[in-house]
Amino acid sequence: MDALQGNGQFDELPQLTFAKFWPRVGAILIDLVIVGAVGYVLGMFLFDTLARLGVYARIIGFIIAISYFGVFNSRVGNGQTLAKRWLGLRVVDEHGMCLSLPRSLLRYTAFGIPFFFNYLPIDFQSEPAFVGTLVSLVLFGGTLSIFYLYVFNRRTRQSLHDLVVRSYVVNVKPAGLRLPPVAMWRGHLVVVGLIALLAFGAPLLGELIAHQAAFQPILAVQQQLLQQPHVRSAGFVDGKSFVYRNGESQTSSYLQANLTLDAPMTSDADVARAAARVIRGVYPEKSKQVAIVVRLVYGYNMVIASRWESQTYRYEPGELP
Repeated sequence: MDALQGNGQFDELPQLTFAKFWPRVGAILIDLVIVGAVGYVLGMFLFDTLARLGVYARIIGFIIAISYFGVFNSRVGNGQTLAKRWLGLRVVDEHGMCLSLPRSLLRYTAFGIPFFFNYLPIDFQSEPAFVGTLVSLVLFGGTLSIFYLYVFNRRTRQSLHDLVVRSYVVNVKPAGLRLPPVAMWRGHLVVVGLIALLAFGAPLLGELIAHQAAFQPILAVQQQLLQQPHVRSAGFVDGKSFVYRNGESQTSSYLQANLTLDAPMTSDADVARAAARVIRGVYPEKSKQVAIVVRLVYGYNMVIASRWESQTYRYEPGELP
């Protein structure tokens, strides 16, 4: 390729054309169905194993995904996943050639980490402040940057993972060997920088919100629920539901806990009752007026595939012993 350019023949080669937004989205959706099917079949045989892994099941999903996208989008797979092959797309480098395998794996790593490594079991209160900032920057900032560039970078259609390794997604037809002389609008880098600043400040904003008096009972319930046996993660909502009947809006309040368990115990009413008593202890007056709802969940989420078993328990005021 360099020899052609030095001889003045490079400019005579036909130009590649950048893949447009909807074909790329279509290829991603089809590929997700493919890797999701692999995850679904794996989950059929290893449901309990994956469920007991908790959030670490996402690592299994990441390994499956990077094996598929990383290998097929490299020169090993001719720069094409199955969906890209069907839709006539290819991943190439700045010279119009297919990526090496390490470069392709790095490309998908930059894309996959914000999605697969969310909900990491990190105790941010015991870790240095920079840990939470770094996690927010990578996960929150990375996700927003990927979506932003996918939608708005219309010149080169590069998203964040493409910029990291200087790759492009191009159309196979019409055939071409060199990229058009088009550069990305630098304003997009400014927006990505602003997203990074927003992600940088997100942990501080979350800390300020958590210290508000209105959130203290909610945090107290979550912390106590996490201390219950077999509870892996806990969410709590002091919420309201709205129902429209005969042109009128009716409001009902409730206290709801969503507990993810580390064992197949969704049908264990004792676990639900214990959680309900925790809620009643923190909200003694309100629990006399509104229902307490406890949802027990057991399953896995590999991002590419998930499966959950759940059961909901509802305790009206005065029902708890």
